[in-house]
Amino acid sequence: MYIHNQAKRLQALREKHMLTTRDLAKIIGVSNGVISRWCQGKSYPSRKHTKIICDHFKVEPAWFIYGISSGGSEDIDLTKLSTENKIMILQTYNALLDSQNDKGNECKNGEY
Repeated sequence: MYIHNQAKRLQALREKHMLTTRDLAKIIGVSNGVISRWCQGKSYPSRKHTKIICDHFKVEPAWFIYGISSGGSEDIDLTKLSTENKIMILQTYNALLDSQNDKGNECKNGEY
């Protein structure tokens, strides 16, 4: 069974680049407490903040969010899927993000 663990990936990126939560907060434009909650899995970055994280660390959003990599070196290898199935995954991902945003889950911590 696949386990979603974006918090561990964010923590790993932060540690790999030797950044404190305060340093990362400044880069992303949120408070230190928000970074702490993201790294603990208590809340998750919005789409906007996910893009900033991925751009800064030069990682694919699919890897950061779901552990999916087109290169096959991470949790799930997209290269094994047909183009049709890759599109289906991206559509599902976007639908889930839209649903999450509609429910207000991205604003749990009041920081956005």
